[in-house]
Amino acid sequence: MKRAVRIAVTSAIAVASFILGVASAEWLKSSWYPGSYHESRARGDTIVLTLNKFRSENGRFPRSMAELFPTGVPKLVEPNTGNATWKYVPSDDGHGFALTFGANAFYYPCASYHSDTREWSIDE
Repeated sequence: MKRAVRIAVTSAIAVASFILGVASAEWLKSSWYPGSYHESRARGDTIVLTLNKFRSENGRFPRSMAELFPTGVPKLVEPNTGNATWKYVPSDDGHGFALTFGANAFYYPCASYHSDTREWSIDE
């Protein structure tokens, strides 16, 4: 009897967690207002221009955002939507990068700029 109760409680918790997870994901997507999302992309475009300037002067993209500051970015302007944090991932060879901001701390969903395609995309 105790085993059956434990299984029923565990199943109920799993179902409730799934429902809350789906509802949370939908709420996070709806919290990306078009104006703030587009403003964040515009801020990212400014960073992309600075990254490209760095590459033209150094033959590679920076290894970190901290390395980028001396090239003319007085202060990194964070995205104004989602988790309000940029995630910069340079390629191993220094010839490419991705710049991302997410809806939450888990970066899901996220908007990313990829230097190889020169486009923004949303990963949902």
